[in-house]
Amino acid sequence: MLKQTSRIVLSITLIQSLIFSPLVHADAQLTLPATDVTAPNVVQAPITKPVASGSSQEITATVTDDTGVKSVILFYRAVGASSYNRKTMLRIVGSDNYSAVIDHMPNKGLEYYIQAEDTQGNSVLHGYSFSPLVIHTEESMPGIKPEAVAQTGAEGEKKTTSSNYKWLWIGLGVLAVGALAGGGGGGGGGGSTTPTTGTVTVGAPLP
Repeated sequence: MLKQTSRIVLSITLIQSLIFSPLVHADAQLTLPATDVTAPNVVQAPITKPVASGSSQEITATVTDDTGVKSVILFYRAVGASSYNRKTMLRIVGSDNYSAVIDHMPNKGLEYYIQAEDTQGNSVLHGYSFSPLVIHTEESMPGIKPEAVAQTGAEGEKKTTSSNYKWLWIGLGVLAVGALAGGGGGGGGGGSTTPTTGTVTVGAPLP
């Protein structure tokens, strides 16, 4: 009798453990921390003004992340080169800015992109190897010639317009003189043979 009672109690205990154990594990899973999947954010003002070739150039970017920035790498090459060099961008103390200095700007300009990674292994690219950002040099972007500007400026346009008007009025004057001359030559028999003469005044704006 005692053995049978012990078996019944043991069976009830096992059934209870099987029923309530999934709930215990479920509570434990709900308390697990979420994994960070957000990559860093990279912001950079574009460098649009050409720089002198051979000079040094600082490249700066603002990099932020909610868990912390692990590394910021600059990949760069001369315009037209086949491969990139890499350089670690260092954090400027007291800010979220990271910078690297290119000691010698190539004559044809510089192509580059930036890779930032956070402490959880998430990374992002600012620019791409197949579509890099560009810093132009004065040699790669020569200035426009002054004579080209004069031809396309407002003064050149005004001179062209005035010249067109002058030739238009001259053409109208020739037609008017021809019409008067033709009218004076006609007439029936017995009429005066003296040719008709007249004066034609053609006005035109000054060029």
